[in-house]
Amino acid sequence: MLNRIKQYLRSYIVEGVLMIVLGVLMLIYSGSVIDALCRIVGILLIVFGGLQAVSFFMDKDKAKLPQTLLTGLLLLGLGIALASAPKTFANILFVIVGVLLLYGSVLMLANAYNLRKSKGPLFLLSLILGLITLALGVVILFNPDGFKSFIVTLQGIALIVEGISMIAVLSRLKKDVSTAGSKEK
Repeated sequence: MLNRIKQYLRSYIVEGVLMIVLGVLMLIYSGSVIDALCRIVGILLIVFGGLQAVSFFMDKDKAKLPQTLLTGLLLLGLGIALASAPKTFANILFVIVGVLLLYGSVLMLANAYNLRKSKGPLFLLSLILGLITLALGVVILFNPDGFKSFIVTLQGIALIVEGISMIAVLSRLKKDVSTAGSKEK
């Protein structure tokens, strides 16, 4: 039983090291991480869409619905577009996020305006959150590349912190398990 626990602990420590390495890579190559992810998702969509389209034609019983072919072709097309122009699609996605944040900020500021007479904590909270959301929406809308880089950097830092804390906790746990194992003998 103790050997199994030690094996789990070793694998989790390796996982922590991998998280740190991935975090460092994200910090170093923050500009290309999102492009690579878009390409990977695009390739997966190509494979999945192609399989669906082929399965429609390979169905001898004709039990597959025409929607299977349509879905397959749409996924195939989206995958090709995503894999061939990842920057364009990533920017479009972030522009959409920026517009949604602007819309949400307008709703929060309207809520703050309606609560202005109360001058209580809810009014202040709605006002502050509405202004923060407005600022984020504007930044994302007008500088999607900068925001992408910021997000990847933030995720890289989070992975490094998580990896270090995972290794620290598990190293201590491994020491405790080793001490408990030596006491049992």
